[in-house]
Amino acid sequence: MWHEGVVDGYRYFAKVYDTGSKFGINAGRVSKLEIREDKNNGITVYNYDRGLDFDNAPAGLVEKILALYPEEAK
Repeated sequence: MWHEGVVDGYRYFAKVYDTGSKFGINAGRVSKLEIREDKNNGITVYNYDRGLDFDNAPAGLVEKILALYPEEAK
């Protein structure tokens, strides 16, 4: 399922599954994650699509987003 939100002024789009996967970030539930500056669909600072493409996100931002989708589905 796709999720979208804003954390610390950055908009994210995440594909999240019910269980973790070898394709997920840190073998977790998020298999795709794009983070953009939240200004007129600003520049992309992080992209993971079944593997890390690039990471220019501020320190700790990815971890904050991943914490919204813990290993066990709610």
